Amino acid sequence: MVARIYEKAGDTWSVLGRYSQALEDYNLAKKYAYNKKIIGRIERKMNKIYEKYKEKRPKLRKLKIAGLEKRLTFGVLSIMSLAISLFFISVSLTGYIINLNFKEVFPIEILLFFFGLVFAFLYFREKKKEK
Repeated sequence: MVARIYEKAGDTWSVLGRYSQALEDYNLAKKYAYNKKIIGRIERKMNKIYEKYKEKRPKLRKLKIAGLEKRLTFGVLSIMSLAISLFFISVSLTGYIINLNFKEVFPIEILLFFFGLVFAFLYFREKKKEK
């Protein structure tokens, strides 16, 4: 009984062209089906939908979103690393007024500056690839 209700709902969605919802209802109908004959009928309807869905699916062109995201990520990381390393360099410039130990800060400052340069290099390399 429940399987038949979900199957009818899938039929309705299929007629309306809402294939994803029809497939969801057919899957539920298959789950509640009590014999192989009903399961076979539901699977045939699902296969028809898969064929229709392939025909109606628009062909999408490839977007270069991944390249843009990479470039943006590298740019932001580069700027942040360089800005934070400048903050730690200011400890050396102000004569320890900020009250941070030079031996603790110096490795962090060098590391962040290095990461900033690496991310800047990667940013410009991605930008060059995009052209």
